[in-house]
Amino acid sequence: MAITVRDDYKGFFKIFQDVNKDALEEYITRYEQSYLIRLLGCDLYEEFIADLTPDSPQTPQTQRFIDIFDPFCDDERTSIGNYVRVEGYSIFPDDDCCFDCPRRYMSRGIPDMLKGFVRWHFLRDQSTKNTQVGFSTHNSDTFTTVSDSVLSDRLATVWNEAVESFNAISYRICDNLGDYPDYKGDGFILPQTNYGF
Repeated sequence: MAITVRDDYKGFFKIFQDVNKDALEEYITRYEQSYLIRLLGCDLYEEFIADLTPDSPQTPQTQRFIDIFDPFCDDERTSIGNYVRVEGYSIFPDDDCCFDCPRRYMSRGIPDMLKGFVRWHFLRDQSTKNTQVGFSTHNSDTFTTVSDSVLSDRLATVWNEAVESFNAISYRICDNLGDYPDYKGDGFILPQTNYGF
């Protein structure tokens, strides 16, 4: 299974791959599966994987999976006030709240989400070195010192954009449970600002 491939990691998702090409392949395999299972749950994950085209990069074939795979933006009216727990999604506003506020759910699509998570894990583990003077990033043949806050901020941007898509996809699934009866995903992931390196 490969929704993303090594060549996808350019531009915003740039990963310099000269040294660790095999490592990136391992990260793609490991974290695509991990985050898709967190997103969908085990049973719906198996259905999603079975629906993918055989060619790489793989894409879904049925509309219910295309609806969460492709980018989307939904403007919702969400009640605020009392909250109730919905299985598989955590906390949703109760319907009998007294006032509404608009809420936007935006997903850049599953491939974009997965590239963000893979890039976050890969850069966190591969492109930094803990030295006596702090964290350094690899720059050709040398290491250039960067502050913990700069490194965390760069990784937080990638993480948070992936999280935004993850949460929007979870919301869309939960809002259409009739199309996803086997859904048992985590529901949401929290954004981060500091990873405590």
